[in-house]
Amino acid sequence: MINKRIIFLNFGWLLWDRAFRLCGGLVIGVWLARYLGPEDYGRWSFAAAFVALFAPIASLGLDSVVVRDLVRNPEKKGVLLGSAFALKLAGSIIGCVVCIGFSLVAHDSDPVVVYLIALSGVGLIFQSFGVVDFHFQSKVMSKWVVIATNFAFTIAAIVKIYFFLTDGDLIDLAWVSVFEVALTAAFLCAAYRIDSGGISDWSVRSAEVYHLLVQGFPLLFAGLAVAMYMRIDIVMLQHMTSAVEVGVYAAAVKVSEVLYFMPGIVMSSLAPALVNSYKEDQASYELHIQRLYFSATWVPVVLAIPICIMSEQIVTLLFSPAFADAAAVLSIHAWASIAVYLGVVSSQFLVIEGLQKISLYRTLIGCALNICLNLLFIPIWGVSGAALATVISYFFATYSMLFFTEARQHFFLLVLSPFKFRQFLRYRKCCRK
Repeated sequence: MINKRIIFLNFGWLLWDRAFRLCGGLVIGVWLARYLGPEDYGRWSFAAAFVALFAPIASLGLDSVVVRDLVRNPEKKGVLLGSAFALKLAGSIIGCVVCIGFSLVAHDSDPVVVYLIALSGVGLIFQSFGVVDFHFQSKVMSKWVVIATNFAFTIAAIVKIYFFLTDGDLIDLAWVSVFEVALTAAFLCAAYRIDSGGISDWSVRSAEVYHLLVQGFPLLFAGLAVAMYMRIDIVMLQHMTSAVEVGVYAAAVKVSEVLYFMPGIVMSSLAPALVNSYKEDQASYELHIQRLYFSATWVPVVLAIPICIMSEQIVTLLFSPAFADAAAVLSIHAWASIAVYLGVVSSQFLVIEGLQKISLYRTLIGCALNICLNLLFIPIWGVSGAALATVISYFFATYSMLFFTEARQHFFLLVLSPFKFRQFLRYRKCCRK
């Protein structure tokens, strides 16, 4: 079993990483929005959202699968990482080409947007080196990844500030984003070299490539569906309204999504222990599930309430009066965090139990519902309608486990666990002993 002290230290590093990057990203993002104004910020946000639709092609759904396999078979590290890297590199090149191709067809009337999309697409290629992170996740040792990514983020942030102060344009800032991804890849390789001797030990084996493709295939489509229903609102707003509306909506989402960092780092730290618990002690595993569903429900509720109440003050403080309409969007969109927390936690359990296909099905359901609701709500309520569509579709997708026999137990645990306060307190007392 993984030592609790190691899990706690790893959680601390990941918490620092997300807090630093989110706070820094919020400062830079707000500065960027104020600097560009709603229209140009809308073009920037639309380009990022458009590329995000194709980003899952670059990952091929391998992230959780590779971490799981590294925990189960650490002796196959070189083959697993080498095969995953080869797959992700091929996927990222395909994703980049497809992304640029679609942008040339759909947005040829705005060459600046096409250029922004092309630069972001190139950045996908460097994300192949993210397989290094899988190695450190499997060892519950994210220290080096945090140092590498924070260093690259800080350098890029300084360069962006320089362009803010010297009247840089959209293209300059887009190049900085590509530079940040490339720098992150270089630092990750350096971290891996310090820990394990370099990527020259990696190898590609056809059998492993096939295994990873089969295991990751459902998660690839789940990732495409997630990207679609998390970013389709911005893409549809661009086509149904204007870049100004997109900028207002993106500003609110920028603040709301600050809430989303916690479940990812918790599950990254706990994943190896949960895999072992599932294999060795089913009673303990179910107790972990109940505890995590309890926390994943009430933590975002506590965070969303003050944001909803003070949305006008938050928007006024962070953005210019041109973004005033973002307050209504923020007060709605903040509640999506509950579904996001529960979705991240339940998805990890589905992967551990080999039920990745259900992640695909429920995200497809959420994606389809989000598109339909956006078509219905945006013409009536504009940006607020897009936010409402997002919240409803997130919740429906998360709770759609009810429709699948294999996952129905998780549905009941997800619904009932948040109300088992005594059991949660008893678990905490046991942990202290």
